[in-house]
Amino acid sequence: MGVPNTHPNGTPTDPNQDRATIRTALAAQQRRIEELERQAAEARGALVTAQTEAAAAREAAATAIEAAVEPEVGQGEELVRFYGFMDMALRKLYFPDASRFKGLVNDSATFALGNVNFYVDATPTEEIRALTEVRLTLYPFGSAGDGFELVDTRVYDQTSATGRNRVSWSGMVLERSWIEWNRYDALRVRVGYFLTPYGIWNVDHGSPVLISSVLPGFWAQEYFPTRQLGLQLLGDFHAGAAQFGYHAWLANGRSPGQIDVDENKHVGGRVFGRLAAPVDLTLGASWFWGQNQEFRRTIGSTDPFRVVASKVVDYTEFGVAADLSLDIGDLRFRAELVSNKETYEPGQRPMVSPVSFQRDRLRWDTYLVGAYRFGDVEPFVFIEHDRRPTAEDDAVTILSVGGILHTLARTQLKLQLYRVVFPDTSGFPEASRSSFTGWDARFVTAF
Repeated sequence: MGVPNTHPNGTPTDPNQDRATIRTALAAQQRRIEELERQAAEARGALVTAQTEAAAAREAAATAIEAAVEPEVGQGEELVRFYGFMDMALRKLYFPDASRFKGLVNDSATFALGNVNFYVDATPTEEIRALTEVRLTLYPFGSAGDGFELVDTRVYDQTSATGRNRVSWSGMVLERSWIEWNRYDALRVRVGYFLTPYGIWNVDHGSPVLISSVLPGFWAQEYFPTRQLGLQLLGDFHAGAAQFGYHAWLANGRSPGQIDVDENKHVGGRVFGRLAAPVDLTLGASWFWGQNQEFRRTIGSTDPFRVVASKVVDYTEFGVAADLSLDIGDLRFRAELVSNKETYEPGQRPMVSPVSFQRDRLRWDTYLVGAYRFGDVEPFVFIEHDRRPTAEDDAVTILSVGGILHTLARTQLKLQLYRVVFPDTSGFPEASRSSFTGWDARFVTAF
């Protein structure tokens, strides 16, 4: 017979009651363990949250520092963008022996460094944009100098290890550089050095955009100033599928150098309308007016010292232009008409030859380009007539055909054949003897 369980004080105990007590104690112990595990889990979660918040705080601090140096310009926008275009050429001219250009203009087949243009496009804030376009060139190396001799800019490189090698120094062309305030689409303010807003060619002057490589006469001879240094107001608005826009500018005009040498400013403007559907059609009209003066400065006296500015050139000019751009599927048309009238003051005409002075003149020029794209090939025609009195002739016509090969993305291969015709007139019965032919092949890319 077993000995019954007894309490330490000698009182007998019930075994069932002992087991119930143990189970109660174990349950309490389990609840305590679970509570501790819950508290530990909360502590770990709090630690992870604290670490996450600390990392976010560090990132926010870094972003704040970066924003202090480079302010945000809007979601997804870049503060500064770099892009550009380039073209390289191979060309050849053919002059008849009786041409006045024979021996004056190079007619050998030659490779040519065309355009190497780079853009720096900055948006420091949502309302400010600054754009600079620079063209790198080899000029003046190889250009015509005094006495028709070519300019040689080769010099010894004195900063090299031995100084024995030679380099050719060259310059660049500042195409444009301006700052624009653009809070409103209908009114933007642009100040600086800008392309004169007229027509198609002068604004879309990049070789990847233009169809023809042959330059129209009004652009080469600047019937409108190509660039201006001054102030421009511009804007556009929409009415249904149509877009309307304007440009108005005030600038130094044709003043040589960076400053205006007189109080006469050039003024001009442009208006346009565009319909994007069912065809892409743009019609535009432009105008400008200005007075140009040139001075010769000489020493008037030495005691007291005085410099006298004598006016040697003084004339007023007025220009008007109209343009059309039409795209119908793969068919493209471009056309412009540009005119310029110059009126000189008595005794203020520049010399154009050793025996003659510039006369008052009215010049006008028009061209038409038509192109149609068949897959990767786009043939085109270019026709131009330029009426401008000179000492040698009074008109020129250019007839040209060509093609563009679009085989690679952002890259074109252009080939153009042209004939330049100087028609015989009553004043110039032998002008046609200077007519000539040429071709130009150009590899173009944008980046």
